[in-house]
Amino acid sequence: MSHVLSNRYVMAGATLAVALGIGFVMQRGAPDPMATAMRAASAPGAAGAPTAPAPGARDGAGAPREAGADGGLAAAPAQPARPATDAVLTDIHFTSATIPPRPAPAPRPAPPLRDAAAERPAPQEAAAESAPAPACDVTLAAEPAPAATVRLTLDAPCLPDERLTLHHDGLMFTAVTDAEGALTLRAPALTSSAVYIAAFPNGDGAVAQATVPDAGARDRVALQWRGAAALHLHAFEGDARHGAPGHVWAGAPRTPETDGGFLMRLGAPDVADGRVAEVYTFPAEPPAGGVTLTVEAEVTEATCGTDIAADTLALRDGTAAPPREVAMFMPDCSAVGDFLVLKTLFDDRKIAAE
Repeated sequence: MSHVLSNRYVMAGATLAVALGIGFVMQRGAPDPMATAMRAASAPGAAGAPTAPAPGARDGAGAPREAGADGGLAAAPAQPARPATDAVLTDIHFTSATIPPRPAPAPRPAPPLRDAAAERPAPQEAAAESAPAPACDVTLAAEPAPAATVRLTLDAPCLPDERLTLHHDGLMFTAVTDAEGALTLRAPALTSSAVYIAAFPNGDGAVAQATVPDAGARDRVALQWRGAAALHLHAFEGDARHGAPGHVWAGAPRTPETDGGFLMRLGAPDVADGRVAEVYTFPAEPPAGGVTLTVEAEVTEATCGTDIAADTLALRDGTAAPPREVAMFMPDCSAVGDFLVLKTLFDDRKIAAE
């Protein structure tokens, strides 16, 4: 219903607008003198009003006239009003303003001429630019070795004398390729399915895996750090004293082929902010009295008056212990040359043989 009413409102409004428009035109139209005279003459009682003609009479134009209701002639329909006479404009004077001329645009400097021949690369340079870059694949191979170790061989011909980081089951240390981009080293295996990752700073790298069945038969502890900290892991087998044959450390590391325990120092300490690790492997036949482990931190010019940090890793009966963080505050530089000895960093009762 609302739709119908709306349409009705629109129609009514439109009709009203048309009526108002017509009335406006009729009011604005000038009266026709002839039509006014005819209406006045045909009025009843007017002087000279024409009498009713006989039936069938015709008007001057020969058209039949109709009798009105009173027997007289019906009034002729009023002629439509003529439009108002158009006004005539006279005495028109044209005026104009002087438009100043536009300034000519400043000339733009012409661009320098290009020497296409000089810009065209030489044939040798164009061939070098279009030729694809030579492939530089980084490869890493891992081969099992005695005493639950692995021999790693890295080949990166496009990365000579470049530092890299080797990762293995939480163990991290820095290494450097030689002038040919090659590297060969030996590392411990902390798991029987040992995975090693070589990562270069530019994002290049490689992965290698080796199966080491006897990895779970060797117990190991590791100490690793970063930077200039002068740390050392010491193992005293049995009743060995400092400097005795049973004292194993970086100064007397032994080799993996020996019957006793041995220590492997990994990393490049002379590389700025490099990672270093020391890993001690317990002997296959533990000595009487077990093994005592200590950590010594040397006070140097680079470490005096600073905090140093390290991490420890441990592998017992094929199970890795959670890593531990170690933080030490070094004495001031008046103590350069001295050592801090940490004797309780490892639990001797857990790693000592029965």
